Amino acid sequence: MILLNARQQDILQLLLNHLGQFIQIQNVADHLHCSEKTVRNDCKIIEQYIADYPTAALIRRPGAGISLSASGEGVHAMIAQLQTIQPTSIIVPDKERIVQIAYRLLMSTEAVTAQELADTFYVSRNMIRSDLDLIADWLKPFHLQVVTRQRIGMIIAGEERHKRLALVRLNRLADNGEPAGKWLKSQFAAHEVDTVYHELEALCRRQQLDFTDETFDSLVIHILLISRRIKLGQPIMVTGHEMEEIQQKREYEWASELTAALGRPFALAFPEMEKCYLALHLLGGKLRYKPDRVTEPAGENREELPVLIVDQLVRTMCSLNLIDFTRDETLISGLHVHLRTTLNRLQYGLPVTNPMLHEIKKMYPYMFDMMVSAVDEINREYGLVIPEEEMAYLTLHFQAAVERLNHSSRKHKQVVIVCHMGIGMSQLLSSRIERKFYAVHVVGCIGLTELDDFLRQHQVDMIISTIELPSVPVPYIVISPLLEAGEEKKLERFIQKSEQTPSEKPQESILLKYTTPFLVRLQQQVEHPYEIIERLGQLLHQKGFVTADYMHSAIVREKMSATTIGMGVAIPHGSPQHIIQSAIAIATLQQPLRWGNEYVSLVFMLAVQNDNQQETRLLFRELSGISENPLLVQRLREQNDVMTFLSGF
Repeated sequence: MILLNARQQDILQLLLNHLGQFIQIQNVADHLHCSEKTVRNDCKIIEQYIADYPTAALIRRPGAGISLSASGEGVHAMIAQLQTIQPTSIIVPDKERIVQIAYRLLMSTEAVTAQELADTFYVSRNMIRSDLDLIADWLKPFHLQVVTRQRIGMIIAGEERHKRLALVRLNRLADNGEPAGKWLKSQFAAHEVDTVYHELEALCRRQQLDFTDETFDSLVIHILLISRRIKLGQPIMVTGHEMEEIQQKREYEWASELTAALGRPFALAFPEMEKCYLALHLLGGKLRYKPDRVTEPAGENREELPVLIVDQLVRTMCSLNLIDFTRDETLISGLHVHLRTTLNRLQYGLPVTNPMLHEIKKMYPYMFDMMVSAVDEINREYGLVIPEEEMAYLTLHFQAAVERLNHSSRKHKQVVIVCHMGIGMSQLLSSRIERKFYAVHVVGCIGLTELDDFLRQHQVDMIISTIELPSVPVPYIVISPLLEAGEEKKLERFIQKSEQTPSEKPQESILLKYTTPFLVRLQQQVEHPYEIIERLGQLLHQKGFVTADYMHSAIVREKMSATTIGMGVAIPHGSPQHIIQSAIAIATLQQPLRWGNEYVSLVFMLAVQNDNQQETRLLFRELSGISENPLLVQRLREQNDVMTFLSGF
């Protein structure tokens, strides 16, 4: 897909806001402080971009200006694309050059001059400086900076551990949609990559390790980087205390075994600190859950802390959801496997990433919010800081359990799911497919490397995969891990015989039950999310619905995880203990406001007591439905009349 720069995105957003209406080129140029020629050139790029949306077209009319014609899914998809902003995504004219410059600087042991880079890539020094500004901004979250020394050149300053982390995330710098590490692997010789794959697979067979495909691929990248950084004389630093602790782990034995096997083909002697660093990544690797495994891979997995946390998490979620999760053995076992690696990653400061974070928060806002409350208790009791990325993974485990409890058992098509993500994601996908399609029986959730053996041992009618597959003897279809709404029809046609569970819909709007015209504020001007939270919180307090402490508790909740649910919608809320009577205050914003990783223009300040959980679930479902309807959100945010605004729900 064509990538749009910030100005081109603004033009497209302007056209979407005035869908079907003509806008003078001069007016667009004045709005963006650029020339008419620039706008016309940008329109050519936008035309290429919207070519991917069959129902959309850019219309030029002399004397009238430009207009966007679009309908149906094309509008939804374009608005959704523009609403979501990835914090580490940088859209650049030549993303390949940006990545190569960043890679060169991160790998270099000597200073590099702007002129050298300009000569290498056949661009001006000004262009290189512009690229370096983008790279410098991208490096900040990694605690790295581009340092320029006069008459010497530039070098990236920071800890070796942070440099390696930035290297494995280079794909995010380009935002090119490629899997993490694909470009980085291309920087190594094919025989090096093949050797690491072979030795890591051999280790997994010997030790009966079931890493997810995502973890396996990540380990390959880390091992390749370790070998290259050793040769460059850039060793990792591990503290003496960490080394002593890691050397007692079985993962250290695996790392030693693996580096011994790699030493000869790579002509390397792996230092002790590098073995410990590799052991850390093995410790934090996600394992694929096997339903037929009655015990954990080793006694170490049943350490006291993971057991205590799982027990408390399940009990709290039972209470919050009024569902007996304790009888779901698949959930309990999956949580034990998942939390072991989670705690390892937290203990040793390894990064936690979740590429589906925003989608999970949007699709399951109620379950995610219950998880935030449950994790908050665990964090306070055990002195942990479990990030929202992990909360989203845990949400998938419990959402999958809910859907397992609700689905029917009448099945006949034998289906295997190939999922490259972890335990929670594959179990959730399995549950959703079985619940929505009665003709399907999922006989297994496996990784790509297990597929050939699985097909030899099981009778399978079809394969549902989250990644492209090599040649296989049975029909298969590729879908996203979350089985988004638009893909259900695609899957239904593929299966041919399906029967959807009728979705439960509220007879009346729960949202309107809790709000009134005097709790609505339209076209507000604010500069920070906390400002609108305080404004709506004060409104609720003045009307007697909440205590004065509610605003503070809502901001504390916001700091744990942004309450955006997609498509420009946010649902901030505080602790129920500060609610006197349930109510919802609503605001629209004159200008979209940066809120976490998204832009928000519609805010629902929830102050709803959870004494009727069924009704609360329906409320979150209604809010989620609003966030899935971009045209509705757009109509609501443009309203100036309160009564007309409320009649839009």
